[in-house]
Amino acid sequence: MRSFYHYLGLTIAIALGAILRFTQLDAKPLWLDEVITALLSLGRSYDVPLDTLFPLSELADLFTFNPATTCPDIAQAVTVQSTHPPLFFCLMHWWLMHNIGEMSMAWQLRALPALIGTGAIAAVYYLGRIAFSPTAGLMSATVMAVSPFGIYLSQSARHYTLPVLLMTGALISLIQISQSLRRKTAIPVLPCLSWVLINSIGLRVHYFFLLGFVAQVVTLVALIIKLYPRTISLSKTILPLGCCVLPIVSFLPWIPTFIEHFSRPETSWLPQPHNIAPLYQIFAGWVLMTIILPVEDQPWWIAVPSGIAMLVFTGWLCKTAIAGMRQLKFTLPVRRLSLSSKSLGAWILVYFTGCVLLQFLVIIYILKKDISLVPRYHFVYFASICTLLGASLWKTPKSVEALRHNRWLSHPLAIVAGVGIISGLCVVSDLAFQQPFQPRAVAQRLSSDTSIPQVSVVQVQNLQDIALGLSFALETQKVDPTAEGYMVIVERSPDFHIVWDKLAELSSFPPPPLNLWIFAPGMRRQEYLSDFRLKNQALCTLDPNELHQIGIPYGRYYCE
Repeated sequence: MRSFYHYLGLTIAIALGAILRFTQLDAKPLWLDEVITALLSLGRSYDVPLDTLFPLSELADLFTFNPATTCPDIAQAVTVQSTHPPLFFCLMHWWLMHNIGEMSMAWQLRALPALIGTGAIAAVYYLGRIAFSPTAGLMSATVMAVSPFGIYLSQSARHYTLPVLLMTGALISLIQISQSLRRKTAIPVLPCLSWVLINSIGLRVHYFFLLGFVAQVVTLVALIIKLYPRTISLSKTILPLGCCVLPIVSFLPWIPTFIEHFSRPETSWLPQPHNIAPLYQIFAGWVLMTIILPVEDQPWWIAVPSGIAMLVFTGWLCKTAIAGMRQLKFTLPVRRLSLSSKSLGAWILVYFTGCVLLQFLVIIYILKKDISLVPRYHFVYFASICTLLGASLWKTPKSVEALRHNRWLSHPLAIVAGVGIISGLCVVSDLAFQQPFQPRAVAQRLSSDTSIPQVSVVQVQNLQDIALGLSFALETQKVDPTAEGYMVIVERSPDFHIVWDKLAELSSFPPPPLNLWIFAPGMRRQEYLSDFRLKNQALCTLDPNELHQIGIPYGRYYCE
């Protein structure tokens, strides 16, 4: 009966995670990065006319599946038009090939990450099971199932849940190898092979997987140094150390492309760090793994109580987790920790997480790219955090007492699960983790006056700017499919002033009156002209009340 209830609990956790991940999967608009996923995965690339006015009704032709595209074609397009490895886009192309149906494009694109995110819950269960115990595995799976951060990643048509799943598998193999080293038994060949294979695949899914791979290697080497020579001999280290080299060898052909991608202008959008701000921004990323309430774009009487509630819960959870880690015989500093069977799993996961965070700080303070501003990059060690938190909830004295007296509602896991469900509902309802650049708010503003034609002009410097403009156009078409809307994508090279000249030369504008919305990534609001004339002599005047900022400026001109 105990085994039955255990696996019943696991089934409930996975089912709950799936429900949260698939609820309102297509409710949020596609944002910039998801549009890039769509274009590359559909096999359409950036086949968008430049300096040409086209009606929004033609967008449907751009976002249709191209069955003639192959994975090598996608890999070539990704190499030139993106800054990521190609494997996820090939997988998404295969998924769309077999799942094109009546559902919306957003649902079809997001269903695969949501399905993979659900599978990661089962993988984290096994990670917690082999690292600590079956009960700890069940609690780890529950933590990931209700994590608002995990739900957010799963509802994004991007390559985040796949590396989470792969990293979980890699950590499983790493712990199996580490347990063999500590027990002085033969190194298992199957975990070594799976460790090599999973890391080799992961390096072709997302470049940030490299941080996780380096952290795994450092952790394994540190463990060998700690055990040598009393526990293991030099001969036993040959196989695990050899496994560390093979993923890098397999990645060598892609390294020139990786270097080229790293130096592309598309990667320069991250600002430089500001003093110690990245430290508390990283901590905020941890908080979002367990709780997020409506604080974005909310009135103060909602945002302030929500923020206070998040801080109170975080304080309680930190205190509870620390008490549980002590029961796991885990102490700081790590170098003084004895590698017993009870503490080995905690040692591996904490060392791995610490190594990833150290690399984060190197990128932030040495390479001057503040990645702490982007919570989604914490996917690298998300599985490790869920497992450590689940294990600490398993061992905390309050958990033991609640289980002894069958007080399930007072169990810390019940509190974490309840808060996670509420946070997850905030995520799927678009009250939290709102889409960058607010495509829905922009589309609603553009559709506020449909009595006259609406023309969106997007000044672009790179392919990401094109995707940003298309995200606005897709949502505008969705808000009011019957409205007369147009778009023109204008290259702003060599500078912003060329855009006004190009607009004055276009002869295909509809007759006035019309609303002309100009989106200008990288331009300052004061650089908008007060007025200008089109080729048909219509005078376009800037409306100062319709000049907005959403990370980029955009404003409305009324042409008559």
